[in-house]
Amino acid sequence: MMKLIDFVNDCSKISPIAKTNILDIDGNICDNINKLFEVDDSSGLYVTHGQKKFFKEEGENNKRFYARVHKEIQQIIRKKLTLSSLENVVYDSFWKNYGSFSRSKEIHFFYLSHQESGIKEFVDKFEEDSDFLCKVFSAIVGLHIKRTLLKELDEHYEIEPVFYNSELYLSAEKYSQIIDAFYPRFYFSMQKELVVNLHRKVFRIETKKVMSGNTEETQLSFRTKENDFQVTGDINATEYSKKKFMRFKEGYRNSKNYSQNLVIQKIKEILNHAEIPFSERYFRADYVLHNFITVDKNFSYPLVLIDARIPEHLSDKKVKIYFEKEVKEIFDLQELAYAPVQSFESLDKSNNYLVLNSLVDEAKTSILVEGKRKNTIWDAFDHVRGKGIENADLDYYTELKIHRFEAQGEVVIQGIDLDNNIVENDKKTGLEKLSSKVLIKIQKIKSELWLKEKIFKERKIENIDLPDSKMTLIYIRAPGVIKKREEILASIVDVYISNKTLFIKGHSLAKNARTLEQKCPFMKNIKTFYNDSFYLVDEVEKICLSRYHSDRIPRIIGNQRIDNIEYALEDESLVNRVCNPIETVLPYYLAPKQKSQYEHIYLQPRGDDLLYFVSPCNSPNQTIAKENLIYNILTMDKEGKQINAMEQNITSIFLRSFTNDVLRLKEVSKSSLFEKIAKIYIEN
Repeated sequence: MMKLIDFVNDCSKISPIAKTNILDIDGNICDNINKLFEVDDSSGLYVTHGQKKFFKEEGENNKRFYARVHKEIQQIIRKKLTLSSLENVVYDSFWKNYGSFSRSKEIHFFYLSHQESGIKEFVDKFEEDSDFLCKVFSAIVGLHIKRTLLKELDEHYEIEPVFYNSELYLSAEKYSQIIDAFYPRFYFSMQKELVVNLHRKVFRIETKKVMSGNTEETQLSFRTKENDFQVTGDINATEYSKKKFMRFKEGYRNSKNYSQNLVIQKIKEILNHAEIPFSERYFRADYVLHNFITVDKNFSYPLVLIDARIPEHLSDKKVKIYFEKEVKEIFDLQELAYAPVQSFESLDKSNNYLVLNSLVDEAKTSILVEGKRKNTIWDAFDHVRGKGIENADLDYYTELKIHRFEAQGEVVIQGIDLDNNIVENDKKTGLEKLSSKVLIKIQKIKSELWLKEKIFKERKIENIDLPDSKMTLIYIRAPGVIKKREEILASIVDVYISNKTLFIKGHSLAKNARTLEQKCPFMKNIKTFYNDSFYLVDEVEKICLSRYHSDRIPRIIGNQRIDNIEYALEDESLVNRVCNPIETVLPYYLAPKQKSQYEHIYLQPRGDDLLYFVSPCNSPNQTIAKENLIYNILTMDKEGKQINAMEQNITSIFLRSFTNDVLRLKEVSKSSLFEKIAKIYIEN
């Protein structure tokens, strides 16, 4: 079997050096905290520490509890600083962990005062508690950043940055009655890595009413050039945020990339001022892999549609005509077959079913549980697992999915969500056509149905250019980081490859860690199970591969040679899509064609670990919606000892199993075919 080094190209001499969102901090953590406690900017201010224990009352929901906590913290700080109730205060905070089930919680908070606090005694008290000191370091960095940004950044953004309940909201944009913003998070690890991440937050707003007194404790407000707006509630950012990771040229300053670079820049200034030594973490590929698996998506079983939409949508004949036309063209069918809405037990396993669902009231999903709209199928799974399916009041397709999950049989189903606004005018011809968004959905659904047919019915995928091997695939769903004996959901698939055909030998589910370890003894070597984790076990060589992303894995934010902030302040048009490795503002996303393609897997060995980044298959448009994550590959022997990933055959097989467009239309997939197989048994 050929090693990975036999398939990759050495690119170390020409690869750009990419800046990331991680800084490596040198020196003793206690000394560094002491340096950060004094604000040496001629203001005479010092970082001051406070703490208070809170008890969550019976029946008090989280929103009300945290609002009460922050209100009391602000009152404490105002009293200490002898401030009036009209004056706002800036602080940072974190909770000291008392266990997830404890109603008693202690919060530590940090703010600025003219009184020098006995910080050395405070730090010495927790000298043996490294985790606590890491949280202290993160919080103090956060406080300095929030203070700096609030003081300096009103000139950078159209809407001023806003501080509220220990959070800083920046890069805010207004759409109709919605504010879309970012807020930063800082994480300092035991390995002395300072990680900077930005998260999206979306609020409903209304024009601010005239009020007397300070409302900062209970009311979040945003100020634009035209008006002041008060927040009436927050809404799901996944559904409603329009924030982009990257905007080239015009609008760059409202992108996530701009704010990432800006926050990192300010942190470096703070660390330099405090004389805290640090180094920037870079990603630089030593090797590149060009090969991706491609497949012919030919079906062996007929497509049957089930129209489960609401009567109002069913009666729209024009929508049906345009939708059916594209389905027939994409699936290469002369006619479409329909079946009535029916029970799961009545579905014929010799068909592939496409279920049409209604989207109503601008909802982003058709999922209903107890008649209420939900964001993901996991909300339905959680409900059914706890209360059963009998009185769940699910929408039709969700009910089918849960029955299919329980049966784990050969029935293939796939849904498509449609609203009543799926016909649009072609911009070139002016003629009516099916919307591009729905067209992409149908093309993706073809890929999903094809893969399900191969896995659930035929249990094999032919013409896979991989060496003969025998492996176990494991995919895990877990509610965050969990303890080993708590509930998880794991898909376990036994496969072997022979003569370029992948065969599925067996499959099972494990609903807790103990069962998983019984079925896969290798998993006893894994200390903690993470959500969305994937493992590939070579049953011949007894090697286990894990691929994962965590906060400690860097994210690409720019080019070491270029200051994106300086470019943006001079002229946003300088932040463009130039692909030259020396001049590009976003390495690896933007790269010249190699081997007549844009898509590549870039590899950076890091000790025994192996980092990889999968680039887009096309040159990016004017915007990039989401980041491409860097992932880490870790390999272990049968004793659980880490071994060098670059040298293992399993690593070569894993990276060569990435697919061109099995599930993502006109996109390179960011995951292995093996991972898709293991995952589809759970997500069906």
